[in-house]
Amino acid sequence: MDKEYGSGNIKISEEVLAGIVNVAACEVDGVVKLVSKGITNAKALVENFKAAGKGVSIATTPDGLDITVQISVKQGCKMQKVAGEVQTNVAEAVRNMSGLEVARVNVVIVSAVDVKSSEKEENK
Repeated sequence: MDKEYGSGNIKISEEVLAGIVNVAACEVDGVVKLVSKGITNAKALVENFKAAGKGVSIATTPDGLDITVQISVKQGCKMQKVAGEVQTNVAEAVRNMSGLEVARVNVVIVSAVDVKSSEKEENK
């Protein structure tokens, strides 16, 4: 993603932006992780779709960045509330850290995970 300044251009790679999105999304209570499962569905949401990282796709539009995040949430959480918080947190983080405008943040909830049973399986 390019930003023009008086003395030249600054380029921020999609991978760096995907890292910002990943951290911002995972900071939200209720998000377990980002997942790339179902990434083909993101192509239907975003016209100039480009997978930037696991569970993140970014497209450049005339209005700014169009970001799609695919997440796995904790079972029993209020999914709409979690998705709204992810949208806000991701947009603010990308704006603050990159200086780029964010047109919209799409959130796709791919799965709901029982965190307690997942932790038990990992401890075996």
